Amino acid sequence: MKTMWLPPTVSLPLLNMIDMFSVSLVVPLLNQYYISAGVTSASQRELLSSLFSSSQIVGGLLIGAASDSKILSRRNTLLLSFSGSAVAYALIMRGSILFLLCSRVVVGLVKQTQTVSTAMLTSHTTKENRTIHIGRLRASTTLAWIAGPSIGAYLYKHVDEFAPAALACAMFVFNTILASMVLPNDEGNTSIDIELEKKKTTNSSSKFSSFASNLRSCFDSK
Repeated sequence: MKTMWLPPTVSLPLLNMIDMFSVSLVVPLLNQYYISAGVTSASQRELLSSLFSSSQIVGGLLIGAASDSKILSRRNTLLLSFSGSAVAYALIMRGSILFLLCSRVVVGLVKQTQTVSTAMLTSHTTKENRTIHIGRLRASTTLAWIAGPSIGAYLYKHVDEFAPAALACAMFVFNTILASMVLPNDEGNTSIDIELEKKKTTNSSSKFSSFASNLRSCFDSK
């Protein structure tokens, strides 16, 4: 297991904040991108939204199955989420309805950041401090959505139409690199897992000792 210069309780909220900030740069502007790509009717916009939702369901099932089969670790799932999002947001910059459609499908398939981050954080915290760290993870999302939409709107209006998507794409690439550096490779031998295993062993031994003592007392009473 590699040495981590940032523990998961610090790195996961940081990665999540960068991820959500990147998302919040673009998502409030999707309607503008739809119009620029020629999507004018409400039914077309609803079709794009339903494709994203359907892709998320399919992606969640596929990634969940791959994770259960040990094909994908949680770390690799996050790397896939960040790198896939970079590709999806790069497609937005092409401007056509076809690339916009592909972008929503791709990001829907790979975007599992919140679920995986929460699961990963749970495995690296104890019962006593888990609530605090989960709260920090959610706070990082809130902070990102406070700043992101305003910055995205400013870039869209004063820099370039596709500047928010370009910045989001660059930040997803940066997040992928950062995640590959700070996230642990081995998820099965964390200190929390060892602590829980010791507690289970101790409880099992205690139960057996109690049973043996009760059984002995029954025979002694006769």
